[in-house]
Amino acid sequence: MSNDDDATAKAGLHEQTTGCLPVDQSCFALSRLSYRGGGGRGSNPHACCSTTSYLEVLAISFASLLVILFVLCVIRCYLMRRAANRVTVVAAAAAAAAAAVVSVTKKRPPGGLGEDGIAALPKFEYRSTGDECDRWECAICLCVMADGEVARQLPRCMHLFHRGCVDKWLVGHTTCPVCRGEVVV
Repeated sequence: MSNDDDATAKAGLHEQTTGCLPVDQSCFALSRLSYRGGGGRGSNPHACCSTTSYLEVLAISFASLLVILFVLCVIRCYLMRRAANRVTVVAAAAAAAAAAVVSVTKKRPPGGLGEDGIAALPKFEYRSTGDECDRWECAICLCVMADGEVARQLPRCMHLFHRGCVDKWLVGHTTCPVCRGEVVV
């Protein structure tokens, strides 16, 4: 008898759930069991197969999608404004740097030192002290000074160079190649 009751119950369940989706059939079965067990709670055995339940789930899904899209739009606007502010700051810094370069170039005479100014700088024949640690290197050509080579030492900063190297530099510049200090004649 119990087999017949089970078969009848399954057939009745199948007839009641044929309009439901496969996923909802298990929900329907659970709601039906809770309806039988609950007695007078008043729950609806067709609650998960109703059109209103589908519409509620659809509305909640659509609202969630709209909220997610809104949050993404807010984040995008924030990032765009942040990038625009960075560009503005970088442009302002570049303009300030350009203005500083223009003011520096206005103060500096065009070209380098004249032939008379270069000739007025001290020159001497380089002699090493014999100590390997005390060897000088020309910062322009990056060669070590050898005994007997003619060198120039700039008066203000005391940097030492080959005469030919620093003379070529001073034709186009008025500063020391190492420290960028103005060369005083």
